[in-house]
Amino acid sequence: MTARPIAAALALGALATGCVDNAMSIEFYAICAPPDDAEACEWGATCDEVVGADRLWATVTVGGAPNYLVQSIQLNNQLPINEDLDVGRVNVNDFIGDAWLLSYSGLAGVADKVHAANFTIPAEGSGSPFIPVIPVDRMTQIGAAMAIAGLAEALVVVEVRARGRLVGGQQIETAPFEVAVDVYNADYGGATCLTPTDIPFYCPKPGQTSSITCVTP
Repeated sequence: MTARPIAAALALGALATGCVDNAMSIEFYAICAPPDDAEACEWGATCDEVVGADRLWATVTVGGAPNYLVQSIQLNNQLPINEDLDVGRVNVNDFIGDAWLLSYSGLAGVADKVHAANFTIPAEGSGSPFIPVIPVDRMTQIGAAMAIAGLAEALVVVEVRARGRLVGGQQIETAPFEVAVDVYNADYGGATCLTPTDIPFYCPKPGQTSSITCVTP
């Protein structure tokens, strides 16, 4: 499938002050669209297609339990493979991510969060790790803020940064990447298949932007 340009509302933000040459090292590319086959739910290192909508969506709860929003987002490592085996030098430009730095705007009372991570983006390569854009504890804060304000729906903009280091030791924090999310102060009870006995599969999960496949048991 051919990748489509991501909507402007989800584009890269400005470079963060004090970060290491982000535009020439590790950069966010796009939010990956969920694969069509939700039962297999297979994701690659790069997006087969990217999200074309301006916003993702998520509900505050799923089946009565607190919800969270997780999404696969492609990052590219612009650094070259710098190994030279003739002189005994190995490649040290692979990026090892250790945290997602998350900040929220659109509602009062939603705190920033540093979420532990463990992923690798190879030099001259890409990866599409799953990012907890809105973890459970922050979705709980969002739901509380919406209830206080009497809101059934709210636009929450999440600014995501990746933090980590190169194999060679250089510390890197990426430029920010904005993810716009329509959050509904509602409970998602599940999809309805045309055949009532079919089982719905969700990719990546129910109660958020996902693909759905109904399968006959």
